[in-house]
Amino acid sequence: MSPQPRTPKRLLIAGAVATLVASSACADDDGGGEAASLPAAPPGSTMPFDLYLGQDVTFILYAERQLQASCMEDAGYPQFVDTGDRLGENMFADLVKPPFRPRTEDEARTNGFHGPVPGAPAPVVSFDVGFDRALDACRARGERTLGTSRDLLATYVEQLGNSLNREIWQKLQPVEVKTADRLLDCLAAKGFEPDSRDAYKKDPNPHERFDVPLGAYEPEAPQWKPRRKPGTVAVGPPDPDRRYVPTEGESRLAVAMVRCRKETGFFAKIDRVNREAQQKIVEDHAVEFGELNPKIKAAAKRAAKALDG
Repeated sequence: MSPQPRTPKRLLIAGAVATLVASSACADDDGGGEAASLPAAPPGSTMPFDLYLGQDVTFILYAERQLQASCMEDAGYPQFVDTGDRLGENMFADLVKPPFRPRTEDEARTNGFHGPVPGAPAPVVSFDVGFDRALDACRARGERTLGTSRDLLATYVEQLGNSLNREIWQKLQPVEVKTADRLLDCLAAKGFEPDSRDAYKKDPNPHERFDVPLGAYEPEAPQWKPRRKPGTVAVGPPDPDRRYVPTEGESRLAVAMVRCRKETGFFAKIDRVNREAQQKIVEDHAVEFGELNPKIKAAAKRAAKALDG
């Protein structure tokens, strides 16, 4: 696991991914006309990527699961009701968090290059045809209630969300590579030298290039394999919240990395590039934001109403 993802995070959603017909560049096919305007940013926004409504999508998916659990219980399948499901934090928060963490020495000492991982509900695995039919019906009912569809959510997450993540890293990674020599000189002065400077500059990664043992997550994720018995529905153990416990060496390297990124001006530079790049990227995707954000906001309102009711 690297300190920052090199590829976009993905939330896999069943169903086909809809293709947006509209271009994200300009209003007219020939390049003429006015560029699409961006919708208003949510209250309290501090970064351009706040325009991506990740918390709303997280809430919509949670509401879908709650409606699905209730519907399945009514159909005689109570397995989803008590799985430990809960509304978690924004699954897309990394889009707006400062890149290249840890950012403070305290965080580096506590977490090394990792951080806590939220738990997950108990898995439910069906070998029952009746359960599968009821689940399909309950999912469709939930989509009608919330006014969502697999295409809407898949487009927002798989296309737009992953595009934002991929495009921002295409702007940030070259900055990391270009400033690697100064950073490595600083780390060397603090007693840390990678196995190969050339290899590090091609793919900066303290976990692979420094001879430092890594820590582990506690507690370990439960190991479970369902018994494949036709006509049954298996429920596994929930995945608990886990914290990362770094080794002493990893903590010392992480602290040195924080200090060197401050001393060399890397954090200041990357934050400036990050903000400017985010603004350009959201402007490039103005059509998608203008088309999809109102639908996501409306679905989130319906989700809140459905759960309150």
